Amino acid sequence: MGCELPIDDLVGDHRLVQAAAFSLLFESDGPASETEISTRSGLGADDTSKRLREIEDRGMLRRDEHGHIVGIAGLTIVPTQHEITIGDTTRWTWCALDAIGIIGAIGRGGRFTTTVPDTCDPVTLDFTPDGTTQSSAVVFIADGFADGPVSDNWCPTVNLFHTAEAANSRAAETGLTGKPIPVADLMADATELWLPLVGMIPPVPTATTGQ
Repeated sequence: MGCELPIDDLVGDHRLVQAAAFSLLFESDGPASETEISTRSGLGADDTSKRLREIEDRGMLRRDEHGHIVGIAGLTIVPTQHEITIGDTTRWTWCALDAIGIIGAIGRGGRFTTTVPDTCDPVTLDFTPDGTTQSSAVVFIADGFADGPVSDNWCPTVNLFHTAEAANSRAAETGLTGKPIPVADLMADATELWLPLVGMIPPVPTATTGQ
């Protein structure tokens, strides 16, 4: 990858249950139960539960008070500052990289609305189905992806900025290290990260017309 993005190295059954949970959260406004994930993935209940716990231990999964999954691989049904709209579906993400990669991987185009740390102003990016956007904004990709729970430690540091200068200034103020990358340059590599997760999302129904 040209942008040297952090790698989600889940494979095999871990990837399978991750993709199953991801698709269920995208399809439904509600949380995904372990039973639903087991059914979608085709794994047994015990194996599904074990894999989910292991993903959770890495800080790549969040649950509600009933133990159901409300967020995985950056996609969440719990509102955050990062909102994505794809067709009629509105969801949220843990960071700006998540939003861009998910929109790109699903491949239907979409809208990303967030707030910019240097101004706290809202900003909206529109993407075409091929991932093109007219925005000149950048995403600050912080170091430290492997340092502790991803959703708690790393994701809050990965945000959108109007300019690279603003991103670097904010990083200096907060003691972060990393690199600002233009959204247009980021899209292809971010899309590649999320592509393995979208295969279980049903295709958009084709419109039919009456005779």
